[in-house]
Amino acid sequence: QGGHNGVSQGLLREICALVDGPISAEVTALDVEGMIREGKHYAGLHENIVVKLPTNAEGLKACRRLVADDVRVNMTLIFTPMQALLCAKAGVTTGEWGGAMRSLYGEYRAPTGVSQNPSNRTEGLEPVRDAVAAVATKLGHPLRLLLGKPGLDALIGFKA
Repeated sequence: QGGHNGVSQGLLREICALVDGPISAEVTALDVEGMIREGKHYAGLHENIVVKLPTNAEGLKACRRLVADDVRVNMTLIFTPMQALLCAKAGVTTGEWGGAMRSLYGEYRAPTGVSQNPSNRTEGLEPVRDAVAAVATKLGHPLRLLLGKPGLDALIGFKA
């Protein structure tokens, strides 16, 4: 069966029949109109499909229009807190899959020693503390917020 940009409509429908929950279908178009066209196509295949868009200028424009048409959207390629904020302002959440991942793998919170109930397991954190102190020194004030994502850490307020 022919599909949109090589994606088999039959395969997507078969996946949707097997999975009771959101199914992500990523657009391949690079322009706003193409993303909207693909997004509406995918959304029309099954109620469980969530359209996946890139977090760039075109993707955010397409996101606003798709969300306005009640199409469920999942943004990808979010590398900075600013991109996450722009996604939220465009009308989508950026952690739609977080609950599913936590239900499969549980929740892990690394010991940081900065919570009200600090862990006594702080071995190996010295390099992290040193890096945070170096950034605070460069800024001239302590950090107000430190966000971490496994594999991709971002410091709010840090200017390289």
